[in-house]
Amino acid sequence: MALKTDSFLPLFIADYLADTTHLTRDQDGAYLLLLMAYWRRGGPLPADDNRLMRIAKATAPEWKKLKPVLLEFFDERDGCWHNKRSTIELSKAQRMAEAKAEAGKKGAERRWQTDGTAMAEPLANHMTKNGSLPSPLHPQSPNGDMGGAQTSARPPNQSNDFGGNKPKRDRLGEMLAALPKEN
Repeated sequence: MALKTDSFLPLFIADYLADTTHLTRDQDGAYLLLLMAYWRRGGPLPADDNRLMRIAKATAPEWKKLKPVLLEFFDERDGCWHNKRSTIELSKAQRMAEAKAEAGKKGAERRWQTDGTAMAEPLANHMTKNGSLPSPLHPQSPNGDMGGAQTSARPPNQSNDFGGNKPKRDRLGEMLAALPKEN
């Protein structure tokens, strides 16, 4: 599963401030912009001065001054800038995303029994027994009846188009029928 990293960056403020109190405002801003780019990219930044300079929103002369300070927080290897803490946090986020995806998949499989019939069979059984769809206001009862507590036996001679018995009027219908009629 692809990790969606463009909307959330874990920033541990106490740790960040402890590591960056010696930075100037420009250095701090550049470092934070590089961390955000690292997170959004999902890993190391290319060790390309022009690209890093643009990420840090610096001019060429500013970048010459910023780069040595920023390298305190990054390891340059394999043609990329690596940040140890960001790599750890990205790995944690990836594991969490995978665990959530797996849990969602298992939950869906339990609901849909892998073959997709979990809802179709109870609805078909309910239609056969009762001649109508269950009410969304009265979900399945503990005994498996899809109509919930409101379902009851219907008189045998009142069939409907579905081959079953006509449903009783619901309470809302009864209350509406009891209202006085306007002329």
